[in-house]
Amino acid sequence: MDSKSKINVISFIVLVGFTTSIVYHYILGNFFKLSYPYNSFLFYPSNIFGDFTASLMQIKLPIPYEGGYGCVYFPFFYVFGKIFVILKLKITLTIFLLVTSLIIFRLNLNTIKVGAIRICDIQQSVILTFMTFPFLFCWDRGNFEILVLLLTYFSLSRYKNKDYYSAVLLLSLAAAIKPFVIFLMVLFIKDRKLKEVFLFLISLILISFLSLLLMRGTVAYNFKLLMNNLSYFQKILPFDLAGLGFNDFGNSIFSMLKFIYLITKNNLVLGMMARYYVLVVILFTIVTSCLLVFVKDLWKKTFLIFAMMCLLPYISPNYRLIYFIIPLHFFIQAPPTTKKMDNLFSILFSLIFIPKNYFCYLTRTGYNGVLFDPLIILILSVLIIGQDFKGYQRANKLKIKSGIEGK
Repeated sequence: MDSKSKINVISFIVLVGFTTSIVYHYILGNFFKLSYPYNSFLFYPSNIFGDFTASLMQIKLPIPYEGGYGCVYFPFFYVFGKIFVILKLKITLTIFLLVTSLIIFRLNLNTIKVGAIRICDIQQSVILTFMTFPFLFCWDRGNFEILVLLLTYFSLSRYKNKDYYSAVLLLSLAAAIKPFVIFLMVLFIKDRKLKEVFLFLISLILISFLSLLLMRGTVAYNFKLLMNNLSYFQKILPFDLAGLGFNDFGNSIFSMLKFIYLITKNNLVLGMMARYYVLVVILFTIVTSCLLVFVKDLWKKTFLIFAMMCLLPYISPNYRLIYFIIPLHFFIQAPPTTKKMDNLFSILFSLIFIPKNYFCYLTRTGYNGVLFDPLIILILSVLIIGQDFKGYQRANKLKIKSGIEGK
């Protein structure tokens, strides 16, 4: 499939998925008079832009990490974030949403268009920007994750163009806000760009340390509070079995296991949750080994890395799905392979980007994508690894055969 065929399939499925969900919730809300979560696929309507306002409140605190377990951004965010409290809240929010939305729209348009911009290019860019669940969820929360996404996007664009130093500097800024993007160092390690890996680590440490120095309180005190907040958020909250809690709008494997346990009360599943760290180590080792040994296409490598970022943590909020826009763009731009596989990849990509909340069970919000999103990501990951492993085996057999014939 060429790029345009991929875009046509993806934009059509996203449009149908979004429209179906809107109609479904409109009927439940307006004809059946059902309230939330039946009339929306997003977070609590009363808490719209809640992440944005909460983050600004944390930034205004003398010592942000004293604000509780929700204060889990790395220090650079609370120093850099001072620019967001200069103006009034509504003005800052409007500028933030408008600018980030336009940037995402333009990035989609740049990927879709071939030559001069056409009406259909704009239409498909609107669909891939304003009708995708991860973007809408991130926009609805007003979450600053979108800043990390943009820094990561521009970093990987520089990486694709072999401008490695610019790539690692941009990535170090992203990691200085949320460090899980450090997974992307696998790309540089695979390319044996060890100087760039070293530069990334030094830059990240310096940015974080200088940010801690600029904050009130000692470096040690702020660092200790940050570690305490991270520990509580990732190790205590997820194990509250009174309900899905912070896992109900998530896409990690742990969230999926917790959902299954709350339905079945199966002790085997509970045991898997208790030893989840073992599963994380096994999956991380397998995927990283595949990345280093035989996965070649950039879209596949970035997809697998972002899959680990979403699937492996105890809590992985749904706005993190927005990172899949990066491998999606690389996939659209990649040379065609077989029509069957490109069609399958296009369909699975599309399913990540549509709402999936057609029944309400257990969750306080009703979004049961907590079960489906990890499965879709896992299936696509397995297909990528399987396809490239077969290619790796064929290449090895040809090398062995040519070596024998050479003798």
